[in-house]
Amino acid sequence: MTETAQKPGLTEFFLRLGEDRSLLTEFERDPRRALVDAGLAGDQVETVLEGGYADVRLALEAELVHDPVWRHVLTPTRMTKPTSVPPNGDDDEEGGGDKDGGKGGGKPPRRGA
Repeated sequence: MTETAQKPGLTEFFLRLGEDRSLLTEFERDPRRALVDAGLAGDQVETVLEGGYADVRLALEAELVHDPVWRHVLTPTRMTKPTSVPPNGDDDEEGGGDKDGGKGGGKPPRRGA
């Protein structure tokens, strides 16, 4: 096992959290104590407790990128630009072009065959 994999980290903690019901119960009861007892550093604890999804993801990626065992699970984040709206303004994602607001109205279902 690599040195990184042996050190307590967010990756190991989250894996254990998914497998160990008693750790999950402890985390639900007192998240800070569970994180500290797991040996996580203060900045890791604060990231989990105070940060949002993006902060936790960045912390996990930073941890995993240095570990050859886990590096393969990372997928690069790609920035995307919103696609342009079709000329008629009907993008159907928000039901804009449907008369019933995208609720699937129109013809009633056929009865009997």
